[in-house]
Amino acid sequence: MYQPATRQLDWHLLYEEVKRRGQFGSDAQLAECLGLTRAQISAWRTGKSELGTLIKLKLLDALGVDSLRSILHSLYPVRDHDDLIRRQAELVERVNLGTHASMIVATSEIDAAPLVDRLPWNDNAVLAALPEAERAYLAPHVGLVMLSPGLIVDDTDAIYFPTTALLSMVFAVGKLDSMSMARIGREGCAGRRLFLGDDLPPRHVIVQQKGYALRAKGEMFRATLARNHALQRAYVDCARIVTTQLIGQTSSTE
Repeated sequence: MYQPATRQLDWHLLYEEVKRRGQFGSDAQLAECLGLTRAQISAWRTGKSELGTLIKLKLLDALGVDSLRSILHSLYPVRDHDDLIRRQAELVERVNLGTHASMIVATSEIDAAPLVDRLPWNDNAVLAALPEAERAYLAPHVGLVMLSPGLIVDDTDAIYFPTTALLSMVFAVGKLDSMSMARIGREGCAGRRLFLGDDLPPRHVIVQQKGYALRAKGEMFRATLARNHALQRAYVDCARIVTTQLIGQTSSTE
């Protein structure tokens, strides 16, 4: 089943992803852009200290989670405020230059027009509920994708069904320490607007563990969902668990 997690992102993986996309040659080079010293980054790498909230927000911002940017800016000291905003913008731009190519590789469909019997339907609990006829209907609109750690998969109308990947739905709840997260594996599915509509705070779907997922067009999945009772039961079970986790975590921070 789904397992709740709060602020359990692997920051070492996210740091490596920012370093890779920004083409930084060493930890020290990225650390300098983040406002850390060599000693500070070394202490974190060896487990002697933790990354501060400000640095974590900078990493997420660099990876595209821009809904947290206003919180990030509010933490900058007044004296250096404009300079720090400029430096972070330069980091975001540098990472973005490498992100486009990375996302093409990481989320490109392995089969442009997959055959129904070539997709691992049964490797995801939700899609396993589909009968053969519905699989054939949905198959032209589904692709098998490889997802890399730290990748932000915030397609406006796409749904991800992990088979070996692990995803996290992350919510910003307004305050600095108010972040909620549900971890989603092969038991379910994730999409930015999949479960809770648009009435809750900004959220993102982040790849936590490298692996494969089936990526479906949202409109086609919803059409299939509307007429298939077995799929509805599997989806409702997943939605109830995720919704309960996220709303419960959101309420606890108020």
